[in-house]
Amino acid sequence: LGVRPATVRQTINSGWARPTDTKASLDEFGNELNATIYPDSLLSQARDRMGLLLKVEKKWKTFLQDDKAASLPLNPMDKPARAFVHHYSDFWNLKTESFDPQP
Repeated sequence: LGVRPATVRQTINSGWARPTDTKASLDEFGNELNATIYPDSLLSQARDRMGLLLKVEKKWKTFLQDDKAASLPLNPMDKPARAFVHHYSDFWNLKTESFDPQP
């Protein structure tokens, strides 16, 4: 992801990062060996929405590297796409909210 895990960073308040176990397994280069296990339903949706997935991941990576950003607005999307983003954001430990357009 390009974001250093909280267990590897030198200072506590040095930005956003996905939480990791305090006993993370590291290889000889200091890279985490833990793998996330995604539900089959999410994997199926990801295959169908690969374009959206790649765009959202890129935005999230940029957001997580920016210590000053408090939130990240995403473009409007259909209901199934929003549901996918909400579900996938749980694996990034990001809180998401949906906003309806003004009448």
